[in-house]
Amino acid sequence: DYELINSEEKLQHFAEQLAAQEVFAFDSETTGLNPVAARLVGLSFSWQAGEAFYVPVRGTMGIALSEEAIVKHLGPIFENPAIAKGATTQV
Repeated sequence: DYELINSEEKLQHFAEQLAAQEVFAFDSETTGLNPVAARLVGLSFSWQAGEAFYVPVRGTMGIALSEEAIVKHLGPIFENPAIAKGATTQV
């Protein structure tokens, strides 16, 4: 089950779910591999097998959320040391 978080209302509800987790994994989607030149395209999250969420930051056809909304709703979760976060990587 995969869900696109494409409105601020969905983002708020998603952030409430995410804040309730003890641990979650996340991955950043970017325009390239160079960390200095790449731009953030979106963020993906999961905390249980078979379920994931995607938060678009930049996208085609206007499917994206503002960076301000993302920081507002997800910033406190990333700053919370009581919630363990694991980044996924691909080589």
